[in-house]
Amino acid sequence: TLFLRFDTSSLLIPDLNYKTASIFGIPIPPPLNIAITPVRLEGTLDPATGFVSLNFDAEFRFTATSLYTPPALIVNTLLSTEPVQGRRLGGAGRRLVDNAGCLVGVSNVVPVNDAFLDAFLLLPNDALAVLSAELEFS
Repeated sequence: TLFLRFDTSSLLIPDLNYKTASIFGIPIPPPLNIAITPVRLEGTLDPATGFVSLNFDAEFRFTATSLYTPPALIVNTLLSTEPVQGRRLGGAGRRLVDNAGCLVGVSNVVPVNDAFLDAFLLLPNDALAVLSAELEFS
């Protein structure tokens, strides 16, 4: 088993917006944007089985132009190649084959004490991450 730790300052995670994401199956309406700032991404990989388990902690910063900037959403989840289940959402990952697979995670996102954002996202609520992954080692 290998321990993996990623340099979060070099992770490139695209913002969530109408081009890249949806909430409840509906594209995020412009001008809403969610920037993701990773804080931690580390865990284990078993090269023999393709099993991956990574702890992912991040701040999700929601904006609607410069006029509205609520507190950051704190997301802590375990990304895995195995099935995951939250209170409402779940998914199944796929173990790595030739260094490619799928990681899934469910996080319980707690309210941030902002009336609009808490109501818009129905907080507290599950957030589901589904990430196609290709790991390259050098």
